[in-house]
Amino acid sequence: MNDHGTGQPPTPGSRVPTVVFYDIMHEAATRVRGALVGLYDDGTIDQEQSLRAALAVAEQIERVPPDDRAAITHMTDRLRAYFARLEAMALLESGQLPLIFDREAELGDGLPRPIEG
Repeated sequence: MNDHGTGQPPTPGSRVPTVVFYDIMHEAATRVRGALVGLYDDGTIDQEQSLRAALAVAEQIERVPPDDRAAITHMTDRLRAYFARLEAMALLESGQLPLIFDREAELGDGLPRPIEG
């Protein structure tokens, strides 16, 4: 049996249904939204910044085809990297780094990034 019409034999990872990867991607997005709420609760960002960033993440997630494992995995990697940046920000003392979450300040990956203001 081949791997979804590619002519290649199935690998252990290819036997996992795409829905599993899709759930993992959504879990990564949930962690990002949680980090954004945490930054808001700590006073690092304001409510509008938190909501705008969370909306930008949701918009990006909606664009990922649910049956495209490569796109899902790529988005999951991007979300994990974004989460790591947000977690690093949370470690800074409040007020040391002014933050702006702005669609014009994206990293080119469709996810907003914090910038010094």
